[in-house]
Amino acid sequence: RGIMKYYFLNNLKLIIRVPVALFFQFFFPLMMMLIVVGANANTSYDGIRFINYYLPCAISMGFIPLALVTFPLWVGKKIENGSLLRMNYFGLRTHSIMFMDIICHVIFGVIGAAIDIIFALIVFRLQFFGAGYFFAFILQIFIALITLLVWGGVLSLIVKNTQALMSIGLVIMFFLYFISNCFGNVNNFPVFIRDLAK
Repeated sequence: RGIMKYYFLNNLKLIIRVPVALFFQFFFPLMMMLIVVGANANTSYDGIRFINYYLPCAISMGFIPLALVTFPLWVGKKIENGSLLRMNYFGLRTHSIMFMDIICHVIFGVIGAAIDIIFALIVFRLQFFGAGYFFAFILQIFIALITLLVWGGVLSLIVKNTQALMSIGLVIMFFLYFISNCFGNVNNFPVFIRDLAK
């Protein structure tokens, strides 16, 4: 237990030291909110402000790189340099290591989502429509994060080279950005992109 606790806390410290992870998880979603929501600040649909529609996009902008770039590289490097195997010799089982890695990335993602929500609430007056809706929303984004992390884990097991892993992760990341209405209305894209988005 002591080793697992040390590994868990050390992982959290190491994630915070990754500049790319910090940028995409914390700064990029806030920057996009300022740009996109700021440009549409007076827009509302049936009395609901634009920020309510854009917030899930902003949160996903943090989740996607975390789950499909940072997490696969995190796991891939441990497989590639043999550190995962070495940790087994110290009594850390592979499934326990993977579980701790997932938990660390979930915590990182949840903190990013919380910052996005607080920022949207303070700067753009995010509207809440009752506790039931709020908790349903939190449950949805949590399920989305876990699902993306699972796909990221699968990606790290399929692609053995970390350089290739990063390239593939970035391609998937930007593709998901473009088909999720984050950068513009998906209806303006060609038909095959709209079909993929559906």
